[in-house]
Amino acid sequence: MAMAQDSTDPTGVANIDGTPPSRELVRARDRKANASLDMALHGANWDQIAEVMGYPTARAAKVAVELALERNLSTVDKQKMRLLIQGRYNTMVQAVAPKALDPEHPEQLAALGRYREITADVRRMWGLDAPQEVLVTNPTEREITDWVGLTVSQSLPQVEEDDIVEAELVDDHRAS
Repeated sequence: MAMAQDSTDPTGVANIDGTPPSRELVRARDRKANASLDMALHGANWDQIAEVMGYPTARAAKVAVELALERNLSTVDKQKMRLLIQGRYNTMVQAVAPKALDPEHPEQLAALGRYREITADVRRMWGLDAPQEVLVTNPTEREITDWVGLTVSQSLPQVEEDDIVEAELVDDHRAS
């Protein structure tokens, strides 16, 4: 089986004779992905990794790195990785925050946008953007009737009873 560096192939390593991927090809792709992971850990961006490692796009480089992470990292390693990346995000926030928080700074809006991007990345990394649980209930007819009665009673003004006075009607026409 023949393989070659191929920037048009999503993995960056192509099987040039059309046969199913061999162990050698899989190992070559894994080595390339691991080297890309190492570059990412040392601060290279996706475009740089794609260019150096021969991936066709930055997206292909990112996918390769993500697959290498899934394949190689244990849960403990992933936690360590998150903490390492959190430190990098903290450094970025410290650089952006003074501009973002200064209403007089001419680059405040751009800095606020970058600040939001960084915090969004942190939320995603720690899983804080997970959907919240929504509880859907199916009330009974009795519960609906009670709720309607309570709502109506709270929205109507209190009715005051008029004073009831007992009296006797006296005819005041005296015969004259």
